[in-house]
Amino acid sequence: MSKGAKSLEIKITDVSKVIKESGAQIGKFDCEGAEESLVSVPDEILQKILHYIIEVHSLKIRKAVLEKFLGAGFILEKETPKPGEFSVLVFKRSSAS
Repeated sequence: MSKGAKSLEIKITDVSKVIKESGAQIGKFDCEGAEESLVSVPDEILQKILHYIIEVHSLKIRKAVLEKFLGAGFILEKETPKPGEFSVLVFKRSSAS
């Protein structure tokens, strides 16, 4: 086995692009803190998906995601608290959106 520097190339895709191009009806996000990136997605792009299941990793991120989705026309269908500051939020796009 060789020793020394190793590199790894990681391709990053903007979450707005993924949502817009997915054609999905359900979006599941378990991003180890990166779920906060959903807050910057325009409402009309978030609304392309009917249901979201989002694991949030802090109270601060929970609050930001909750405000974003409620403001974008989603209903919080369920919240499942996990140990610590974790919880899983389940949103459904309201019929008015």
